[in-house]
Amino acid sequence: FHVKLSLWMQHGMLGALSSRPQRGQSLLERLQRAEHRLHDAEEQVRSLANVASVVPVHVPHQLSGYFRFAMMKLEPFRMTQYDRIIHLDADVWIMRSLDHLFDLPAAPLAAPVANWENEFCISGALLVVTPSNATWTLLEKHIEPYAKKSHSEMRLLNEVFEHRVNGCRILPSVLVLPCSYMTLTTEFEHPEPYRAQYPLE
Repeated sequence: FHVKLSLWMQHGMLGALSSRPQRGQSLLERLQRAEHRLHDAEEQVRSLANVASVVPVHVPHQLSGYFRFAMMKLEPFRMTQYDRIIHLDADVWIMRSLDHLFDLPAAPLAAPVANWENEFCISGALLVVTPSNATWTLLEKHIEPYAKKSHSEMRLLNEVFEHRVNGCRILPSVLVLPCSYMTLTTEFEHPEPYRAQYPLE
């Protein structure tokens, strides 16, 4: 939760009211008081909800916006002040409680299988992360090379955690969750064939 009035808004309003300096000064004072109140409210929400401030994952700014910001999904791996973190993409619709995911067996990562891919892999839209410095060190060195090649965080996670057996991917250190944890909206109109046995609820 983060709310902040931008300085350009303050200066823009003052510029528009430059012919009325007293009124402009009063407006600035009101904006500043409002900003202080918003800051206080933010701190209250932060203390109640235990919201953490983090420094974003560094990815070179010249890279395309999508892949630069997609790598921010890896942030939970280095938030070692927490025992376990659940990451959800912003467009995920939660239909029932996910509290039980905090009680999964110990593993650096749990994620649902991405059933829409041709090769076995996990999705990056829901990540149950056990933060640790060792896992973060393993992932961090891959962030910039993958982003420079326009590869997603999903590909990074699958390839960093994978082992190959007869050319097939396995993820021995990852808890692979059922695909019911990550159902694409297209499946409601065009279900995958296995839905005959495991229908959408």
